[in-house]
Amino acid sequence: ADPVALSIPETRRLMEVAVQVDDGSMIPYFALAIFSALRPSEILRLDWQKFVWDDIKPSVVVDGKGKRRRSVELHETCIKWVKPHAQKDGKVTPANVKKLFNFCRAVAGYRVAKSTFEGVDKTGFDKELKGLQSKKRPTWVRDVMRHTGITYFLKIKNDKDYVANWAGNYPSIIDSNYRAVEGVTASTCKQFWNILPD
Repeated sequence: ADPVALSIPETRRLMEVAVQVDDGSMIPYFALAIFSALRPSEILRLDWQKFVWDDIKPSVVVDGKGKRRRSVELHETCIKWVKPHAQKDGKVTPANVKKLFNFCRAVAGYRVAKSTFEGVDKTGFDKELKGLQSKKRPTWVRDVMRHTGITYFLKIKNDKDYVANWAGNYPSIIDSNYRAVEGVTASTCKQFWNILPD
């Protein structure tokens, strides 16, 4: 299948929902996945002590695929989303992160099984949760947040070796999967990196 990225409205909607759900506990998860292209497994392992905020280029050290450690430069957009929620230590994600992730996607309009977020407080989201299995709702594409982050980072850096190192990937994969993604243009790139908290 052709590589895909979240559209600008889809990205905005996900971040809006992250703000609204569970007092914003999922904001770091979505911001790190979308604006720093971290893998879900990397975010789930991540501790707040791994962030370096006081450097010229703030970054986070992650245990990547195959436990290959790498330092990930944080784009200014990601910093603006994540830093206000930073703690001295502890896990970046809440204990029920998987259920909250499914719930956020459901509220954002994606097709999600209700059983995957049982126990989550749904108060105030009745309208958004109607017709969860409707075919009018789009299906979530696996790893689409990471793909989006890599695609837009490549667009501003235009250096596949640098981006491959940043994403914990191979230059050949960056070149083949992220260079020409439908809907990603100079115009949408500017809009993407300007999706900021209110």
